[in-house]
Amino acid sequence: TSSYTFTHLHNVKLLLTSSYTFTHLHNVKLLQTPSYTFTHLHNVKLLTTSSYTFTHLHNAKLLTTSSYTFTHLHNVKLLTTSSYTFTHLHNVKLLQTSSYTFTHLHNVKLLQTSYYTFTHLHNVKLLQTSSYTLTHLHNVKLLTTSSYTFTHLHNAKLLTTSSYTFTHLHNVKLLQTSSYTFTHLHNVKLLQ
Repeated sequence: TSSYTFTHLHNVKLLLTSSYTFTHLHNVKLLQTPSYTFTHLHNVKLLTTSSYTFTHLHNAKLLTTSSYTFTHLHNVKLLTTSSYTFTHLHNVKLLQTSSYTFTHLHNVKLLQTSYYTFTHLHNVKLLQTSSYTLTHLHNVKLLTTSSYTFTHLHNAKLLTTSSYTFTHLHNVKLLQTSSYTFTHLHNVKLLQ
């Protein structure tokens, strides 16, 4: 078929279609489609698709896709994707991705990524990344990174990094770094 507009689908398998507009999908498997526009998806597995526009996804597994535009995601696992544009993510694990643009992330673990552009991050752990551009970070732990550009950091712990460019830092502990460029620092401890 060439086009879909569906509501309240359960246990559906959709193959070789050109376009989807779905709401309230449950336990759906979608294969080899070029485009998705979904809202309120639950327990969905999406494979070999080219583009996503999703809102209010819950417990979804997304594999081998090329692009994401998501809002209000909860408990989502995203693997081997090339690009993300996310807002209001909660409890998300993101692996082996090349680029992130995130806003309002909470309790997120990000591993083996090459680039971050984040705003309003809370309680985030970032590991083995090469570059950060972050604003309004709170209670963040950053490890084994090569470069930072941060503004408005609060209660952040930074370890084994090579360079910093920070503004408006409060209550920050910085360890084993090679260079600092800071403005408007308050209650900062700098070691080694």
